[in-house]
Amino acid sequence: ADGVVEGNLVVNGLMRVVNMMDELLLDAPGAGQSLGRIVHRLVEGRALPAGMKSVVGRGEHVQSSKKLFVAIQEVVREFVDSGDVSEAIVALKGLGYRAWNTESVMRMMLQSVEIGHPSGTEAVVTLLAAMSIKGMINQHDTEAACESMLKRLSDLTIDVPRAPAAAGQLCLALQRSRLVSESLISCASDIAGSGEVGQQVAAAVAQGVDAIEATKQYKARIDGIIAELFVSSEVHEAAQSIREAGGRHKSIEAVKRAITASCGAGSKERELVSRLMVVLVEQNAIGRGGVMEGILRVVRRLDDLRLDVPGADDMVGRFLARAVADEVVGQGFLERVPEGVEVSNAWKQVSSVAHALLHRRGGGSLERVWGVAGGEVEALETSVQSTVAELLVGGDVAEAVQCIKDLESPGYGHAVVKRVLEAACEAGTEGAEDKAIAFVSKLFADGVVEGNLVVNGLMRVVNMMDELLLDAPGAGQSLGRIVHRLVEGRALPAGMKSVVGRGEHVQSSKKLFVAIQEVVREFVDSGDVSEAIVALKGLGYRAWNTESVMRMMLQSVEIGHPSGTEAVVTLLAAMSIKGMINQHDTEAACESMLKRLSDLTIDVPRAPAAAGQLCLALQRS
Repeated sequence: ADGVVEGNLVVNGLMRVVNMMDELLLDAPGAGQSLGRIVHRLVEGRALPAGMKSVVGRGEHVQSSKKLFVAIQEVVREFVDSGDVSEAIVALKGLGYRAWNTESVMRMMLQSVEIGHPSGTEAVVTLLAAMSIKGMINQHDTEAACESMLKRLSDLTIDVPRAPAAAGQLCLALQRSRLVSESLISCASDIAGSGEVGQQVAAAVAQGVDAIEATKQYKARIDGIIAELFVSSEVHEAAQSIREAGGRHKSIEAVKRAITASCGAGSKERELVSRLMVVLVEQNAIGRGGVMEGILRVVRRLDDLRLDVPGADDMVGRFLARAVADEVVGQGFLERVPEGVEVSNAWKQVSSVAHALLHRRGGGSLERVWGVAGGEVEALETSVQSTVAELLVGGDVAEAVQCIKDLESPGYGHAVVKRVLEAACEAGTEGAEDKAIAFVSKLFADGVVEGNLVVNGLMRVVNMMDELLLDAPGAGQSLGRIVHRLVEGRALPAGMKSVVGRGEHVQSSKKLFVAIQEVVREFVDSGDVSEAIVALKGLGYRAWNTESVMRMMLQSVEIGHPSGTEAVVTLLAAMSIKGMINQHDTEAACESMLKRLSDLTIDVPRAPAAAGQLCLALQRS
């Protein structure tokens, strides 16, 4: 009680007495009963977890694995009721390191299957995840235990008919928590047997996998819609796309992802997301409660968001205040602590920011909460257009840069670059090209527009080249010359030259793959990860699919040298961290690459060996 001895050490001390009971009984035949009474009273006084009663019973001691498994089951049962992870871990650790082997982990899994309810599955997965974090078990233990559990299903099904379905759901939950690999999930039904039990496991797994894959696809689609919104500023179009992507309940995730994405962007992007929430409600794509739940999902992961975005709690509080002011969230939500967020200070911080902003407005509008009001987005576009027009007819570059700086909208930099490159290509004169190059170079050099936004602005021009060529047949050559000089001046990464060639533009996947290969080649030489990622991100979110990732892997195999393997693996790892690709993309790409080896071996005899080394390097990462 005084904190002199921690709980896990109390349990450890008890287990040392239990393990020496045979010796004790020689001199004190009543030692077992005495220990049972002591443990019973210590549990009542909360100095020991409840699960410890079953370790010694009421006067017995552990002499067999059977008693150990009973003790483990009791701890799990207590945890299902109490939900206290800390107490359960103390009890499980107290059983000693010898307790944790494939058999004991498998018994926990079987107990989940016997319970046959999501609460049992959640409890066991939570405990196993906590044990993994504490170093009590590892993935090898959980995978071996999972296999053993699946092999015993036939016998268990006699008493528990739903066992195969419950086992399938448990396997999926274990995989989502990274306790077992996807490869084990894919063969779970085979491990369970070829009969009816295996078929039931397969059905449960397939249903869960389909749901997971559908969710992944929905999130990827929403991320694409949000990225497009940040580029185009078309709020109504984005809301319509979100509505078409899924039902009202799914739009909650869209609100969460939009807010999260904008927190890492600029004021203009956050203004667009605030307006998006209003339009979603107007179009009946989501209800007011759904908007609030979307904000709460961001609050629940605020600790993680703060790591990437300092000041995220202030931003989320501003989103909440603006949503209340725009009447897409009810004022009443601020007067209570929502379920699931009271365990941290996140809600207090967010709600206090919202309360303060709403109090200060005194019934007025919060349109300028992001420093740029709704109508100002259009005003920004007008200011940029007039600045660019004046620049190209003889204006001063330094003065034009100052005008953009005065707009105080750094997140709008891509639109500035897009507008000046578009105008220079339409003009097609050497003077216009010179002005555009000097302008973009100074914007980049002075830090007014970041490198990734320069790339983004260029790619917007590349993607509209078909339209440009109708009015300006020489636009492709003009853009090629501009890009070539911007690369020489280091305002653009070297890989961007291949995107437009020397006057061409991307019209096909083939050109995209050439651009990717050029970026990889530059990276092998330079080793500059940041520059390579900026160039790859600039190709747009649509660029990253199985085919394009597979082309990067093939390039590594064709290089056939450890430097090529290391470069591609480093880039793919960085892309994964940046959220450009995920494990599903890399695994599918790796499979596709392996299937193409027969053809590649004709020209590159060492391709199979290089591919094997690449696979190992990918797995290590």
